[in-house]
Amino acid sequence: MTSVTKVMLVLLLVLPSVITPPGRGCKQHNGEAGQSSKREECKTSQYCNPAQKISEVDKLAESGDLDAAAKELDNMTQSGMDFTRQNLKDLGNTLQGIRKASQKQGASYGKKMSTSIFGSLEMLKNNNPSADVFEEQEKSQIIEMIEEISAELEEGSNLEKPSILAQSIRYEDKDEMELTLPDTIPGSDRPIKLNFGTYRGRRTNIAVLDNSYKDILPAPSGGSSTLESPIISVTFVDNEGVTKSATSNKSFSLVFQLKEHPEYRTGYNIERRCVYLNTTTNTWLSNGCTTLLNTDRTCTCTCSHTTSFAVLLSPTPVTNEAGQEVVSYVMFGINVTFLFLTFSLIAPFGKLRKNKMVMTQLGLVLTLMLGNITFVVLSATSTIAVDDNGAPLLSLNAGCITGVIISQYFFLSAFFWMGCIAWTFFNKIVRAVKTFGKTDKHYFRNCALLSWICPAIFPVASFLFSLIPNKSSEYTMPYVGGNRENGSHCWVEDPWRYIGFLVPAYLILFFNCVCFGMVAKVILNSTGKPGGSEAVSVKTAKAMMVVAVSVGLPWIVAGLAIGPAASFMQYLFIIFIGLQGPLLFVALVVLQEDAKEHTQQLLLRLFWKDNSLLARRQKETSPKMSKDGTLQTQILKNDSSKEPTTSESDDGTRTGTTSKVTTL
Repeated sequence: MTSVTKVMLVLLLVLPSVITPPGRGCKQHNGEAGQSSKREECKTSQYCNPAQKISEVDKLAESGDLDAAAKELDNMTQSGMDFTRQNLKDLGNTLQGIRKASQKQGASYGKKMSTSIFGSLEMLKNNNPSADVFEEQEKSQIIEMIEEISAELEEGSNLEKPSILAQSIRYEDKDEMELTLPDTIPGSDRPIKLNFGTYRGRRTNIAVLDNSYKDILPAPSGGSSTLESPIISVTFVDNEGVTKSATSNKSFSLVFQLKEHPEYRTGYNIERRCVYLNTTTNTWLSNGCTTLLNTDRTCTCTCSHTTSFAVLLSPTPVTNEAGQEVVSYVMFGINVTFLFLTFSLIAPFGKLRKNKMVMTQLGLVLTLMLGNITFVVLSATSTIAVDDNGAPLLSLNAGCITGVIISQYFFLSAFFWMGCIAWTFFNKIVRAVKTFGKTDKHYFRNCALLSWICPAIFPVASFLFSLIPNKSSEYTMPYVGGNRENGSHCWVEDPWRYIGFLVPAYLILFFNCVCFGMVAKVILNSTGKPGGSEAVSVKTAKAMMVVAVSVGLPWIVAGLAIGPAASFMQYLFIIFIGLQGPLLFVALVVLQEDAKEHTQQLLLRLFWKDNSLLARRQKETSPKMSKDGTLQTQILKNDSSKEPTTSESDDGTRTGTTSKVTTL
């Protein structure tokens, strides 16, 4: 073979790859193998640099050359590029840039640009972006763009991609039409039906997005809720080409085919609702739509306004809510009754009120009682109210918000009193040697100031912060009514319930648990020593009961109410909450000698017909005047003792124990 022949052969092998247009090597081929090979080629081609191509489209859109931008967008979406997370976010921003440029020019998207945008959305969706790639407002802007493209279609025209369809159609003599996505979309065998209702004869512009688009649209509120159906955007156009929104006296219907969900077949309740996307608040709402579940496994959504609609699936684990409610009210009655008895049997007696530890425990009893009462009243009387846009306005929910703040305040105050009690036990028992038994004379005053003032800061501050608009989306995260439905429960939404209640409450609980562990260790060690008496055991039991309530055991159980054991933990939480009152009654009244004595005297006055016993006890404890004029009180230790008795003390001396006389 001559040298000339060799050169020609080399040129034949090399020239085709040299003269091939850059874009040609990046075109998407059918089949995974072809796609993979093209992606390998794209890695070495400057044309296939996603960041560079996105930047080029941005520049063209900013300059107003939308036709060129659409062409470049087409080339990019048809390539085999690998998109990073940042590339996907940049592409979403580029689409919004094109939207703004189109609005600035006052022109429609046009079929070419609309087709390019649909192709870009398909690529975005197929790259499986994580939920946090786009902000919620950016996700709403995606559906707004689709609605705008659909609304400007001329009668009889349509745009179609594998999982997105837009068309404009008019039926003069039909009541309904079928919306069928391309056959390549799984689960789209049975079409969606649009019943025109009072809009029969009008031109109807629609967009249908496959259910797989839910990943780049705003997520429904509630951890387990998801969009079950395709997303349908509907607008009606009159004879003059003006888009009309539905009104309260006009309506139309969408009929969706329901899907089977084997994973929720047992152990779950499934709720389905017709919802629409409010692009102002980025939430799926049900206002203006009614839901009818049919026996043929279809769902009919009848709505009085036009936007984008879907069926929301909300699976919840099966729980005996009615049983829980009954148990809650029973335990609430027990709890409040014993809290009231405890407070009533201690607070009136001045002698008991002189004990600072008793006063601290009374603060806990009072706040627990008020917290339980306000919470039950709030649950029974207050629900969320929303306006026509699904917004839980302050003016509509002033009572609910006020009740929530008051209820949170009392429960947080109880947590602060618990912290004071835990710290007191820690000082008296664990640090007794170091402090030599000394206590701060201002201890109760400091506890009272801390426990009555600080709890108000957290719920009030979280409510005020909830009124500040989000800078990125210019809307506020509601303090209550996050699901934006009339009649829903009145309680604080995320993140405000963490800021205003859960974080400070569980920080105090953590502190209490540390103190409780150290106190329990000292108490248990002391009871295990030789010579321990029954009196010591009683005191130990009393201390353990008070500390256990002070630690807030029910709220620790509440924090464990997750996963499969959630229902059991909820019952346990309800029971433990109900036992707070009885435990405090036993510890502060039954096992407290002074309180027990006062209680016995009170019961004798109220119920003992023969007052001789009462008179005798009063005589035994009544003051009497001695011969020298001093006032003395004699406390008899043994009613039957008439003879002086002696006993040997620890130091070997013998002392008399007949009585103890105190000169006042």
